[in-house]
Amino acid sequence: MRQEYQLGKLLRTFYGDFLGEMYRPREINIKSGRDNRTLTSAQLLLAGLFPPLNEQIWDNQLLWQPIPIETVEILDHQSFGMFDHCPEGERNLKEGEGYKRLEGLFKEEIERMEKDTQMKIDGIFILQRVLDSIVTRSKLPQLLPLPAWANSSKYLEERRKKHLSLHIGLIDLFLESMGGWHFDQILGRMDDAVGKRNDQESMLYSAHDTNILTIGRFLGIEHINSILSDYASFLVFELHSNKSFDGEEYFVEIKFRNGLNATTETLKIENCQNPCPLSKFRNLGRRVTSAQWIRQCLGSELLDYQCGTYGPVAAALLLLVVLLMASLLSVFLSCRSYKRNYQYLLECEENSPLISKNNR
Repeated sequence: MRQEYQLGKLLRTFYGDFLGEMYRPREINIKSGRDNRTLTSAQLLLAGLFPPLNEQIWDNQLLWQPIPIETVEILDHQSFGMFDHCPEGERNLKEGEGYKRLEGLFKEEIERMEKDTQMKIDGIFILQRVLDSIVTRSKLPQLLPLPAWANSSKYLEERRKKHLSLHIGLIDLFLESMGGWHFDQILGRMDDAVGKRNDQESMLYSAHDTNILTIGRFLGIEHINSILSDYASFLVFELHSNKSFDGEEYFVEIKFRNGLNATTETLKIENCQNPCPLSKFRNLGRRVTSAQWIRQCLGSELLDYQCGTYGPVAAALLLLVVLLMASLLSVFLSCRSYKRNYQYLLECEENSPLISKNNR
């Protein structure tokens, strides 16, 4: 937890001038997977990135402010995470020849780990969990010490290599679709900035090491296309503009830091110069929307998903319409006053807290 908090403070040293001193909800949006680890990481990072200042301080004993985080389940669908969320995607994957070949490549590793752990390992999905546990515990020896049979540098290095190659092998089987979804997310934010569609200047995603690996392999980004990033790592896509007589050109520059103790690197894309012109960056791959991925993920269960999601919403909206009609006269009488107050709060959102110190 401390590492994520320190990462937030580190990002402030790099991007403080761009982000501004204070958190302003209209200028930054934060998204996270639904996994508890990514949500917790986002909260800790934001505590370091945006400590409250002046009117934002609501308790002098607690220099922290609540910042909303939007959950995006697709961020958890990476690599073997898809098996926990995507019944149709998992079924199609396991029926394919690529998955069967991957299981064949790791047959010896499964047998070895069964011998070492004295447990039944039914396929590469369980193997991944065993390897992930070993690699994770090797990074936290004080909290989660390894068993004696796994506690040697040579053994751990072999398991790390197997762990990485297993994730790469699986990610590559659906790289076009899941990599395309990440690409769509990145380009979508850049399109918003270029088109000045809103006031947001930055978007922050809290996700997994496999998300970074997926992006690296899809876009052909050196270094991150062949590693699983360490804790408290960050990957940044910076959009820069260059104004000239011919108009305004945009360029993409990529920064990466593999953990707190590493140095920040500027990464290169295989098929584009550095920095990469946005016009060329757009053509690095095919975009996949969230709706397209959900169809691939859920398949025939999509209808159940939609009914479960939109059915209660429709019923709630119907009830809301009835209630609104019943209270229409009251709303109309107070509408003008409300609009004036709302506009005032909207314009002074950052400078006028809803809870005044003097009224506590």
